[in-house]
Amino acid sequence: MKAAERRDEENLILYRGEQAYVLLNLYPYNSGHANGGAVPAYGDFAGLPNEVGTDVLALTSAPGALTSCYLPEGFK
Repeated sequence: MKAAERRDEENLILYRGEQAYVLLNLYPYNSGHANGGAVPAYGDFAGLPNEVGTDVLALTSAPGALTSCYLPEGFK
């Protein structure tokens, strides 16, 4: 495990995959606001390789990881 991965909970990372991760916003405009990102970081979403973009979208649109970690009453 890499040093940064040992701090996932401290950094509000709910899930870390090979090419993407999901994290909670520290200062959300509403409770449970989550973000997705690519590993490594890319400067432009349109410039993501297809397989990385697919992983990011799958993680942020699939409620499974959020449901198991956050127990929300719903999704918007």
